[in-house]
Amino acid sequence: MPELQPGKRYVAHPGDASSAVRDIAYDPGTRVLEIEFPTGDRYAYSGVPPEVFLDMLQAESLGTYVNTRIKRYPYRQLEPRKM
Repeated sequence: MPELQPGKRYVAHPGDASSAVRDIAYDPGTRVLEIEFPTGDRYAYSGVPPEVFLDMLQAESLGTYVNTRIKRYPYRQLEPRKM
């Protein structure tokens, strides 16, 4: 498993590979995982360990992974992204 560098923000754009998740951003220093859904809703999940983020990137179904593994973490809704 690769080691993530604190202070670096990791971004993934699943795009067409997932109908459930549009964009993902993770900061291993703060352990905050941000997810943008196709609806444009954005959430920040707190306390997500790096290994959970890395597992998520390898998940067969991002939607299932988010629903079963990510949504258990404390979260807050973020402002929609400005176009």
